[in-house]
Amino acid sequence: MSLVMVLSLLLLLLAGVLLFGLFTYKKAVKKVAYLEEILAIKEQTISNLEASRVSVKSLIQALPYREAVLKELQAHLPREEIAKRLGVEVSVVENVLKIEALLNA
Repeated sequence: MSLVMVLSLLLLLLAGVLLFGLFTYKKAVKKVAYLEEILAIKEQTISNLEASRVSVKSLIQALPYREAVLKELQAHLPREEIAKRLGVEVSVVENVLKIEALLNA
C-alpha cells in the first residue's frame, strides 16, 4: 500500500470517529436537558408537598377551636373579635371556616 492510501484511510477513520463523537455528544445534550426537566419537576413536587403539609398542619391545629368558633359565629361576631375572645390568631378562625366549608361541601 502506498503512503497516500494509508493516509486516506487514516483520514477516513478520523472522520468516522469525529462523526460518531458528534452524534454521541448531541445525544448526551438531549439526555441532560431531559434530566434537568425531570429535576425541575421533582423540585416543584417537593415544594408543593411541603406547602400541603403546612396547610394540613395549620388546619389540624385549628380543630380544637371549631366548636367555640362556630358558637361565636352564630352570634354574628366578626372574625377579628372571635379571634380576640378566644386568644388565637385570625388565621385559626379562618381555618375553622375552611374546615366547615369542606365538611359542608
